[in-house]
Amino acid sequence: MCMAKGLSGVRGVKRIETPGKPSIFLFQLDHGQQKPSFVVWERRDEFSGEDLPAVPFDFAWATNKATVVDALG
Repeated sequence: MCMAKGLSGVRGVKRIETPGKPSIFLFQLDHGQQKPSFVVWERRDEFSGEDLPAVPFDFAWATNKATVVDALG
């Protein structure tokens, strides 16, 4: 799935705070009758950011299944 398909039909977007992780941006997408989906990314320097180690991030998940897709599909 590409990012455009994942955003298709979105009716609203809400930012979810990530205390202690100012570089993490987490958004919940409202798809109406469908279950919500989430978009998350870490803001990094555009030139040297990919050289940095990953930042650990935990998020309480309400279901037993998840699918993850990066921005490039």
